[in-house]
Amino acid sequence: MPDRTPSSRWVVHAPRKKAKRQPLSSFVVRIATPDTRK
Repeated sequence: MPDRTPSSRWVVHAPRKKAKRQPLSSFVVRIATPDTRK
């Protein structure tokens, strides 16, 4: 199942690259900000 291995890696990289380009990144940062600020 070599097709499933690259798929898993791409799925983890895809959301990270999209979050940097999309405004959703701010939403995720805001949810993680309170945790780090506390």
